[in-house]
Amino acid sequence: MPDGLYNGWAFHDHFEGGRKPGRIEVGGRFLAFLPEDGGGVELPIDGIQVRRGGAAGRILFFTHESAEGWEVYTSDHAILNDPTLKHAYGITRALRSIRRAKAIIRLAILFLLITLSAAVVSLWFFRSAIVNQAVDRIPPALEVKLGKALYAHYAKTGAEIDDEELTCQFQRIAAPVIQAVGDSPYPLEFHILQNAEVNMFALPGGQVVVFSGFFERADSAEEVAFVLAHEAAHVSHRHGLRTLASRVGVVALTRVFLSDSRALLAVLAERGANLASLKYSRDFEREADETAFATLTEAGVDPRGGITLFRKFREDSRLPDGSERVLALLQTHPATEERIERLEELVRSLPPKAHFKNLEVDYKKLKERLDHCVGVGTKEKE
Repeated sequence: MPDGLYNGWAFHDHFEGGRKPGRIEVGGRFLAFLPEDGGGVELPIDGIQVRRGGAAGRILFFTHESAEGWEVYTSDHAILNDPTLKHAYGITRALRSIRRAKAIIRLAILFLLITLSAAVVSLWFFRSAIVNQAVDRIPPALEVKLGKALYAHYAKTGAEIDDEELTCQFQRIAAPVIQAVGDSPYPLEFHILQNAEVNMFALPGGQVVVFSGFFERADSAEEVAFVLAHEAAHVSHRHGLRTLASRVGVVALTRVFLSDSRALLAVLAERGANLASLKYSRDFEREADETAFATLTEAGVDPRGGITLFRKFREDSRLPDGSERVLALLQTHPATEERIERLEELVRSLPPKAHFKNLEVDYKKLKERLDHCVGVGTKEKE
């Protein structure tokens, strides 16, 4: 567009629809509006009035008392720098006011962006506190119901092994853990599912799932006991629920938090189907390890089974070339050197003459009975 020419519009009653597009020409002593088909207007620059309007004040309107009913406007702010307008008597103050208003708007937008950024940072910084507050609003009874509903979903992925002899052996391992946990709003229920994967996980509310493949890799009742105590710790500390809540997103979590605990529970239930594959934070795993160690020590069960088990899993993940393969169990329960070292440190803190009872479980027979149950279940499926 040549100097002194700007795209624009004009309002006037004689236009169809009340307005028409055209060009604005600034030159000499006039600001002229020139529609393509003629019929425009010339506004004397001397005495011309200018104001901001429209969305976000982006539109500049020009009027003059001598042109009654006419209003010429443009969104091209380059017109403010037109030399004819800049030095025109009577308009300088108005243009200065407009520029000042633009500067104020920019500052306001900048302030708003800074405020919003600070709010987002604050939400992220206090994310853990928001998650904890939201989870604390959920009554234990509702969490137990959620866990039962989620277990019903997982039970479809593998048949639950219901064998009296196997259950009797397994309960001898689980009973000391349950007794040491004591009174809890989350009654522990252990389930053995027929699944060759070496894995186990805890659901909210007390449901603990152990895959048959895990027993094949464990070599003692004490190793199994440590895993049961570890998963029981995830339950008592509500790690599963807190992990699900942290995946909702801070803004969405805050919105749900301000409504109702049942609404939050509904949101968490939608995401609960993936809980078995969710990886707990390092802090959660450390807390569960330490709680499991304390639980077994109180129950009189040797907690060193956790160390032998973690070392075994660590070796399982190492390939001959020094690289590591991904095991399902280690994706959710990483057997890091840090965890092993922490358990060894806890063992060194035990009294020199610490005594642990025999669990009175023939683990070899337990595995043989499990193999029998799995074999029968496989044949029934075929």
